[in-house]
Amino acid sequence: IYDKDNNDVTQCYDIELIDKKIQLLPRKITVKIDPAEKEFDGTPLTSNIYSLSSGNLIGNSNLSLNFTGSITEVGTVLNDADVKVLNEKGTDASSLYEITKDIGNLVVKPRKLDITTGSETFTYNDIEYFNNKFEVQNGLDNYMVECTGYETFIDAGEYENKLQFKVTTKDGVDATSNFEFNQTSGVITINKKDISLTSKDTSVVYCATVPDYIVDLEEYDLGINDITYVGDSRY
Repeated sequence: IYDKDNNDVTQCYDIELIDKKIQLLPRKITVKIDPAEKEFDGTPLTSNIYSLSSGNLIGNSNLSLNFTGSITEVGTVLNDADVKVLNEKGTDASSLYEITKDIGNLVVKPRKLDITTGSETFTYNDIEYFNNKFEVQNGLDNYMVECTGYETFIDAGEYENKLQFKVTTKDGVDATSNFEFNQTSGVITINKKDISLTSKDTSVVYCATVPDYIVDLEEYDLGINDITYVGDSRY
């Protein structure tokens, strides 16, 4: 201690030293880890894009991130990462920071397959008709689309040809959940069968009931046993 004339007068004082604690608070920073998404293609989705969204680093320190987020199948996971702060010497200085992570998602969406089912025309013959042929657009190598179900039709008319599908890998593993089917249905047409019926000549007594017409069906493959004539005529 010095007086106004710069003389040391320390001996004139009874000095008591009181210790105090100094608390070093960590520097707060926020690291934003960006999201990413894509349509399923059979390969992993990852992303290593990030930024320091709040706070700042000391001197020439820098961030070091080890990304752990990855997804291949349809779904959502966090794009997480281990975050460190390295000082200018490359030494881990993360303990000097309070690090908050703003984590985005990794999203794989179903792949849309455009499928066109077959159309076909038949003639009624009292049997079941179907067509399970189809064409696929936007497919993937190493993935096979299979028809697992179809409708059958018998009666004359026009019908929408809806099919059911599944997708498997080349190893036979079911991968259907990774796809959406955009189906354009073909048309199954069953035309009426043309037949010509001619009654045989006969004679009757006047005012007698006309006997049943006799029709020869042997030349037609109708899938039926007989045809009943409906009506009653008198001459």
